[in-house]
Amino acid sequence: MLRWTLLPLTCCALLVVTASAAPKYPSIDEAIARGDLADVKLHLAADPGAVNQGKSESLTPLNQAIMRKQEAIALQLIASGADVNAADNSQRTPLHLSVDRDLPTVVAALLAAEAKPHEWDKAGWTPLHNATAKDRIAVAEALIEGGANVNFLSERKGTPLHEAAASASAEMVERLLEAGVDPTVIAFDGGTALDVAITFENVGVIPILNRAIQAAPASVRASSAGTMEFDPTFTHVVYFWLKNPDSLEDRQQFEAAARTFMETSQYAKTRFIGVAPKATREVVDDSFTYSLILTFESADAQAKYQQEPAHDIFVAACKPLWEKVIVYDSTALPLE
Repeated sequence: MLRWTLLPLTCCALLVVTASAAPKYPSIDEAIARGDLADVKLHLAADPGAVNQGKSESLTPLNQAIMRKQEAIALQLIASGADVNAADNSQRTPLHLSVDRDLPTVVAALLAAEAKPHEWDKAGWTPLHNATAKDRIAVAEALIEGGANVNFLSERKGTPLHEAAASASAEMVERLLEAGVDPTVIAFDGGTALDVAITFENVGVIPILNRAIQAAPASVRASSAGTMEFDPTFTHVVYFWLKNPDSLEDRQQFEAAARTFMETSQYAKTRFIGVAPKATREVVDDSFTYSLILTFESADAQAKYQQEPAHDIFVAACKPLWEKVIVYDSTALPLE
């Protein structure tokens, strides 16, 4: 009789455990909204796929937890295998969202789980660009310690230092410089981080950036200043014939792209763009539309220029406009 008496009690006990293990809320989304970590765990136990898909079609559970600043839930989802790179409709990854919500602990956990630190959001910024723009030092520190490259460029070819220079603190600027950011980089608008600081009157960082640029090698300072110095070591002359040379729109597009390209090149010294004057002698060819003259301190510098983003962007923007290009490269002969 004893055996038959215990059996129903055991079954009842099992039924009680099973019933108590059911999630309280109908979806993991609501459990996150309520901040109920225990219920989130029950949802994950009942349906492991819920780690990446709740009721929302635009936000993963991890992104929801981060946006609601539910740090413990976010860490649990990361530990449970959530997609740490899933972006929202604005191309913001969990790292971008963690920067926005100022969650350095979550940032560190995401990077440890192999989140990608160099993705652009819709504005063309990486998480570190966002962190420096918002002057969130703890988050920026977590990104740098987790492997974010301080010299990775935004869509407009600025470093995180450019964003910090606008309004961030001296502490942020000094941390980026300590991490190895290049203060001489020129963004698409033609300015260095120092130029940005001056424009936005961020007086606390101007002396720091000025000292950083002065400490850079002389050749780098000259390049960032857009020098017209002629270096005879290696000369690169390019002639372009546009498909529609009489099109004002095409010419404006080409000239704008060429100016941006020359302003942002890290290797070219002489930076000349010209048009063909009316020929007065038969030996003069005035059939081309534009010419570029660039010089370099070495053949190696010219080779690097061929691979730099500024050159690639110019070619991509203007290749549909031209029908013919001729390049003449030359190296100097000694005059004596």
